[in-house]
Amino acid sequence: MQLKPNTKIASLISRLTGKARYTPELELSKDSFVFSAFRLLESVIGRQTGVRRESLVRAFEDEEGNFVVERKFFTLEAFLCYAESVVRTYASKAFEPRPEFGFLPQPVFLTLVILGMKVSLSGDANGMIAPLIGMAIARDNYSGAFLGGSTNSHTISHTVSGSNRLLLIGSYAGTNGTTVSSMTYAGNGTTYIDRGKYNANSSWVYVHYQTAPATGANNVVVSFNQNCYKGTVAASYSGVDQTTPINASGNTSTTNTNNLTKSLTSTVDNCWGVAFMEGSNCDPALITVNNLLSFEMAEQGDGVYAADTNGSVGSAGSKTMGWTQSTGSNLNGMVAVLIAPAAASQNSAFLQFMA
Repeated sequence: MQLKPNTKIASLISRLTGKARYTPELELSKDSFVFSAFRLLESVIGRQTGVRRESLVRAFEDEEGNFVVERKFFTLEAFLCYAESVVRTYASKAFEPRPEFGFLPQPVFLTLVILGMKVSLSGDANGMIAPLIGMAIARDNYSGAFLGGSTNSHTISHTVSGSNRLLLIGSYAGTNGTTVSSMTYAGNGTTYIDRGKYNANSSWVYVHYQTAPATGANNVVVSFNQNCYKGTVAASYSGVDQTTPINASGNTSTTNTNNLTKSLTSTVDNCWGVAFMEGSNCDPALITVNNLLSFEMAEQGDGVYAADTNGSVGSAGSKTMGWTQSTGSNLNGMVAVLIAPAAASQNSAFLQFMA
């Protein structure tokens, strides 16, 4: 149908832009939400007269011998329509190769130039260009408790949610010579990462992990070789690599220091750091996190302390985490871990801005 021009709004925009506008016929599409949204918008503000460039595509070999498919978008609508088409394709699992690019040798790189910003993505076989679907790590939940020395096991409830999940469990046994026999979550076993020792009496803080832990509320159960004083903290994260979730780990074992740190080297970007520490008769009010640690998840006077970096530690390289005690020296063994973000499928990506 033909709408009457909205003269007030169209006239105002025309005066602001210096371009004549008209109200086009309203056309809606059942195949594109973006197309329909822009047509509805134009029914209110009008459309600029004349012919305009929307987008173009070309395929070529660059100076380094890479085969590149370049798509340029000159309007926001053009880019959003393209993005919607990619999302719809993946949502419907229609992974057919794009025949217009099937002749190119592999690998193929896709370059998008969006209103002056250049985005490059690697492609996969048969010329199919896959979108970048990245995930960032996020803290899901944490739980912790301290228990006296009358039993040889410790149970706490912990609730997990999210996708690409990782559960970290840190448990401290304060009685001399106590070791951890096992850790489970929802009845499933966990994988040992490392342990840090309180050298004075051979007690340890143990750290285990479990990938894809069951969602909902379940029990963490830690079993020890004898009755002991104990503290346990569970922390769950989403957006974590499910194949190699632990990018780096290590321990510091010592006796009664006031500055306890551990440095690790990440090999991938955007890891999170998480650390567990045992304190002997500490006053939590005197203990603070240092270096990259910033969010304290648990503090016990004589038990396990846990903290994380509360965000990505940035590009790959050396990362230091730890605790400081302002008065006294009661900090002992610790375990630090760098957890890796879930891969953005098998495609790599980088952003650069055109000069």
